[in-house]
Amino acid sequence: MVFRVLAGIIAAFLLLIGLPIAVYRLFAGPGESCLWDVFMAICSFYAGFGLAGGARTGRWYNVRA
Repeated sequence: MVFRVLAGIIAAFLLLIGLPIAVYRLFAGPGESCLWDVFMAICSFYAGFGLAGGARTGRWYNVRA
């Protein structure tokens, strides 16, 4: 139960803070690492929804823990 709560907190952080920051940096202007910003946005999206789903159901990327 503790790990599910922790996963929910981390998922909320990734989806509510990490993903918007990555998308903002991507569209804010030309930077030296546009590819890095795309990578960070994709990783925040994938990990955020994976952890949120695992926190909700107890299954981690379709594997029962």
